[in-house]
Amino acid sequence: MARKGQTLTEPEIAERRAKGFQKGRSGNPKGRPAIPEEVKSAAKAYTVTAIDTLVDVMENSTNPNARVTAAVAILNRGWGAPSQQLEIDHQVTHTVTEINALMERARLREQQGMVIDAETLRVID
Repeated sequence: MARKGQTLTEPEIAERRAKGFQKGRSGNPKGRPAIPEEVKSAAKAYTVTAIDTLVDVMENSTNPNARVTAAVAILNRGWGAPSQQLEIDHQVTHTVTEINALMERARLREQQGMVIDAETLRVID
């Protein structure tokens, strides 16, 4: 298999595609890579110019979609994106005691090297 900075061969690519991701494992366990500070600094240097450009598009563009997009971008930078309301409709099927007992069972099985399916709470071989 390829190491960081190396290129995968065609058979290695085919093997990875055939396997897919392991159930319960992230395809990107370290998360999104951080943006380098020099890139952030360079981008921040253009903040005023970028806002001026957005204002110009908002005020002078003949494309209404571009004007609205620019206006929304300006508002979001100044006031933050509007919060979104989320409605959850769910019935509770287990008591806290039952959930704690299930969690303890899962912890014990994990210590024994077993994997539990989170949806069915059954042991996966």
